[in-house]
Amino acid sequence: MTQFQQYDLGHQQRGTTVVMTLRGNAANVRLLDPINFEHFRNGRAHRYHGCLAERSPVRLTVPTTGRWYVTVDLMGMRAGARVESSVRVEAALPGLGRYFFGCQRAKERPP
Repeated sequence: MTQFQQYDLGHQQRGTTVVMTLRGNAANVRLLDPINFEHFRNGRAHRYHGCLAERSPVRLTVPTTGRWYVTVDLMGMRAGARVESSVRVEAALPGLGRYFFGCQRAKERPP
């Protein structure tokens, strides 16, 4: 399994914004619920909200209330690629739907 950085966001409300700041190379950013985080950690198929982030910051919206994790990895990047990351959480904004900023190809679980 590729090495990755992980952040345990704890319990978050639906609509909360996760802001990832990246320095260095483009990186894969994934927002995962606990089951999919375990699948990802163990190299199994998993579903996530996120993207290949080529710009920073990346903003992802928490789709459902519950516990969430964010991972940052360089899977598929050139050898020697490096990235530093930090995360912050912003309170949910009423009436704001899901959105992905800073993502080239946003991916999310089908409804």
